[in-house]
Amino acid sequence: MRFHAWQSILLDITAFVVSVVLSLLAEPALKQGAYFISGLARVMWGIWFGLWIWTAIIALTGKRFKIYLIGSIAEKTAE
Repeated sequence: MRFHAWQSILLDITAFVVSVVLSLLAEPALKQGAYFISGLARVMWGIWFGLWIWTAIIALTGKRFKIYLIGSIAEKTAE
């Protein structure tokens, strides 16, 4: 159970950091009319939300699914 909690926390922190970086990159780009980074941020949030729902369902069934890199860190932290 602790593994799932840590993996969820680390997933949220990763999504937040990536979002902040994309926002900082998007602000100057939007002034020049480049909407690619803004679209990339929306895609990232969609992937994050889907992964969050999927891992929550897997955790509720009692199975363990490790997200690449994040799962290994969560496993070490939960021990």
